[in-house]
Amino acid sequence: MPCLRKLYLSWLINLSYSSLIAIAQNCQNLVEIRLIGCEQITGNGIHSFSGHQSLEYLVLDSFYNVSGYDIVHVVLGCLSLSHLRLRRALKCWMPSSTQE
Repeated sequence: MPCLRKLYLSWLINLSYSSLIAIAQNCQNLVEIRLIGCEQITGNGIHSFSGHQSLEYLVLDSFYNVSGYDIVHVVLGCLSLSHLRLRRALKCWMPSSTQE
């Protein structure tokens, strides 16, 4: 799927860590990914996008197994990222020093 630029995945309760790794590795032209309510995804799955070369827009909504530290890891490792949207629960709040 080298031509895929946008991917919206919503309420896929069986979407796994290995699925996210495959997406991150095989969709190098991905500019935007929206993950909403994918209950099995953990911080390790989100880490697979750290270092992605073209990802600009990341949406994580209704995640309960992802921490603020996981988000920071991706943001610091994904230099092309310009938009990040987080909604609803994270496992723990992001440290105030990283919110700025």
